[in-house]
Amino acid sequence: MSDRRARFRPLRPPTMLGRFAIVLIGPILWIVGFVVIAWVADTTDLIWLGLQVAGAAFALGLVFLLVMRAQRLREERQPEPGS
Repeated sequence: MSDRRARFRPLRPPTMLGRFAIVLIGPILWIVGFVVIAWVADTTDLIWLGLQVAGAAFALGLVFLLVMRAQRLREERQPEPGS
C-alpha cells in the first residue's frame, strides 16, 4: 500500500456559471416535479405545505451554517496560542 494520497484534479475546472447552474437546476427540478404531482393528483394543498416545510428547514439550516462559517473564519484569524 502506498502512503501517498490520491488527489482528484478535473481536466477542466468548472466555471462559476456552471456551478451556479448546477446549484439552481436541482431544486428547480424538484419544484417542477412537485407541481406536476400536485396537478395530476389534485392535492395541491398538501404539496404546497410540504414545499413550505422544506423551505423553512432550508432557511434555518442556511442560517445555522452561515453562523458556523463566521465562527470558523473568526477562529482561523486568531493567532496560534503557542506562537
